[in-house]
Amino acid sequence: MTRLQGAFSIALFFSIGLFVSQLCGPSATAVYGQEKVSTSAASTSAASTSGGSTSAMEIRVGIRGIYRPGNWTAIRVAEASKGANRSPFVEIGAAETLDGNGTRVRYLQPPIEESDRDRTWAYAVPGTVSAPLSIFAQTAAEKGDAALIAAGRFPPTGIETSKPWVVVIGDPLGIETIGKNDLLGRDASVATSIIESSDELPDATAGWEGVDLLVINQPGAAILSELSESQIETIQAWVRGGGRLFVSLGKGGTSLLEKSPWLARLTSVAADSPAIRLDPAALETFTSSQSRLSPLDGITLPETGGRTLIMGRAASRQPARLAIEHLVGLGRVVVISFALDSPELTAWPQRLSLVTRLHQGLLDIETEKRRESRSINSVPYDDLAGQLRA
Repeated sequence: MTRLQGAFSIALFFSIGLFVSQLCGPSATAVYGQEKVSTSAASTSAASTSGGSTSAMEIRVGIRGIYRPGNWTAIRVAEASKGANRSPFVEIGAAETLDGNGTRVRYLQPPIEESDRDRTWAYAVPGTVSAPLSIFAQTAAEKGDAALIAAGRFPPTGIETSKPWVVVIGDPLGIETIGKNDLLGRDASVATSIIESSDELPDATAGWEGVDLLVINQPGAAILSELSESQIETIQAWVRGGGRLFVSLGKGGTSLLEKSPWLARLTSVAADSPAIRLDPAALETFTSSQSRLSPLDGITLPETGGRTLIMGRAASRQPARLAIEHLVGLGRVVVISFALDSPELTAWPQRLSLVTRLHQGLLDIETEKRRESRSINSVPYDDLAGQLRA
């Protein structure tokens, strides 16, 4: 009798467990921008079109297709049939994917106000590379019966934790070639997102999570002038929160700072700083270069504040700072007086060596040095919550 009762109890236990698992399902609903998470059943059985439309939908992920699994990732959906006078991007109410444990999670996006109708970015955290992705309409997105407007997968371009990720507004300065060897069939060891249009940049700091370095120089001036207020605020918040910014000025630096006052504030360089002719000897010494450089055009960096990375002199033999670094909140900003995209420095064999040395191992080919550098400077992941998310 005792064995019969025990067997009955075990059978009852598993029956109840099966019923509860079927009722709740392996899914959760997470509200983007909030910490509250509640369990619910998420349906993906809706049609893949919205309102009966058969327009082709294109899902765009990350920054120029690059993202880091386990981190917040920017998402947009473009509709090919939109007219020339209308935004091709559709409003997103929720994005659904699988986390690292294989649990389906629906990320609800903040409601779009009438004054913010141009906001078309959504954010979610993919658990793995090529994780499934479903996009739901803005209306009633928190409900299981919300309209499914697009479905697919995150692209296979996700990068691992140890790989540096650089976003470039302007000339990439050869960063995209670090570690690349066509003869051996080896890809670049640094992920590089070269921005071609201002609408490729996210409008919230969540979309910048996982980025290690932002590079800005004169060729990106047109893109900077097209950034929206939310994009500018996002970049500033990302830098203050622990991001790295690298700005190359040169003769056109004053124009760049005048058109982007927020950049002048981040770099602590006044837009009306006088031009200066620089002796390149300090650069040649810094990089142990055997190639001589002609005098360079630049702008005067502040005499005080920040840490001097390269100290040199002007053509007039007066002392001059060539490169400085200062802290902005928890972030680091490196500013150089001259233009790395100038014809003289583009042809200089040590240009890339100069760039890598200014960033203390972040762009180094050796993985261990990169990991040490990222662990020191990746402030959001030094707290307990960040480690749990990772």
